[in-house]
Amino acid sequence: MDISKKLLIVTFSIFALFTVLLITASHSILLESFSDLEEQDTEKNTGKIEQAIAWEIMSIDRTARDWAFWDDTYDFVNTLNPQYIESNLDGNTLYSLDLNLMLFVNKSGALVYPMSVDLINETVVPVPAGIMEGIDSGVLIAHNDTDYIHGVVLLDNGPMLVVCRPILTGPGESPHAGTLIFGKYLDNSYRMFLENRTKTSLELYTLNQEMPPDFQEAFNKIALGEKSPFIILGNERVAGYFALRNTTGEPVAIVRADYPRELYEQGEKTLYYIYIFLLISGIATGAATKFSIDRLLVSRLITIDNFLKKVKRDKDTSKKLEMEGEDEIHRLSKGINDMLFSIRLAEQELRASEYEKKFILDSLEEIVVLRDPEFNVRWANQAALKNRDLLMIENQIAGGHPTLKDGVCFGPPARLFW
Repeated sequence: MDISKKLLIVTFSIFALFTVLLITASHSILLESFSDLEEQDTEKNTGKIEQAIAWEIMSIDRTARDWAFWDDTYDFVNTLNPQYIESNLDGNTLYSLDLNLMLFVNKSGALVYPMSVDLINETVVPVPAGIMEGIDSGVLIAHNDTDYIHGVVLLDNGPMLVVCRPILTGPGESPHAGTLIFGKYLDNSYRMFLENRTKTSLELYTLNQEMPPDFQEAFNKIALGEKSPFIILGNERVAGYFALRNTTGEPVAIVRADYPRELYEQGEKTLYYIYIFLLISGIATGAATKFSIDRLLVSRLITIDNFLKKVKRDKDTSKKLEMEGEDEIHRLSKGINDMLFSIRLAEQELRASEYEKKFILDSLEEIVVLRDPEFNVRWANQAALKNRDLLMIENQIAGGHPTLKDGVCFGPPARLFW
C-alpha cells in the first residue's frame, strides 16, 4: 500500500472519529437542553391552565361578594322577604351568572333558600347531597365576618368549584347574618371551554375514580409536596399535571394537560441538520486535507521516487531533480542532487584511475591478462596482444577453451603474469 492510500485512510479515520464525537456530544448536550426547554414550556403552559381555574374561582368570589355584602341580601336571609326573591332570584339568575348553585344559609346553619340548576339541560335540579353534607358539618359555613371558603367539592355529578362568603351589610361590617354559597360544576362544557381558551387537551380524575398510572404517579408526587409533575407520554405527547384542592387545602382531583412535543421535535430536526452538516463538512474537510497533502507532500514524494527509478534504470547520475519550494522536500531534493553529483565525481575519478592503471599495464613488456571467475579474459595488455600465439599454446597446455575477444583468441594461459 502506497503512502497516498495510507494517508487517505488515516485522514478519513481521524475525521470520522471527530465527527462521531461531535455528533455524540451534540446529541447529549443539545437534546438534553431541548428536553429541559420542553419541560419548562410544559410547566409554564400548565401553570396558565391552573391560573385560569384560579381566575374562575376569583370571578365567582367577586360575584359572591357583590351579593353577600349587600343590605338587601342581609335582610333577606333574616326575613325571607318575597320582594327580594321576585326582584333578584328569578329563573334566569343562575344562567346569567353562569352558576349551578346559589344557597342562602342563615347564621344558625339552616338552608333558607336554595337555587340549583343544570346549565346544560336548563333544568332545576335538587341541591347535591355533598353540598348539604358540607353545610350540616359546618365545612361550608362562614363562622366569622372574615371567613373566605373556596375549593373543590367532590359530588356525584362531578367536582364543583365552591365559594362561600359571610353575608354582611358591607365589607368588614359586623355581625354576619349567614353564609352565601356559590357553586359551578367542572363539567365537560367547562373543560371544553378551557381547552378552546388554552389550545390544550385536558383530562380530569378525582379521588373517587380509578386513575390511570400516570395520573396516580402525578397525584402521589403532588400529595408529597413535590413540584408539578412532568411526564412524557410517548414520542408525540407530553403532559403536565396540577391538583385541585378542597376547602381545607387537600388535593382531591388532578388535571392533566397534554401537548404535542413540537419543541422536542424541533430539537430533533435541528440535531438532524447538525448531523448532516457535520457529516458533509467532515467529508469536505477530509477531502480538502487529502488533496492538500497529495499536492504538498505525496505528489512531490512520488516525483522523487520516479526520478530515482529513472536514474537507476538509465544509470545516469548526471540528471538533476528539480523541486520547487523552500521546505523539507526541497532540501531533500537538493541533497539528492548533491549526492548524485558526488557519485558522478567518484565515477569520473574511478574511470581516470582505471585508465591510468591500464595505461601503466599497457606500457609493461610482461604479459598481463585479467579474467573473471569463469576464466574468461576481460582485458589484456599490449604485450599479451602481441604474443597471441603464445597465449594459444599456453591455453592448449592448460586445457582451456579459447575465447574470442576483440579479434584475439583468449583462453586460460599458464605461467602468465596476473
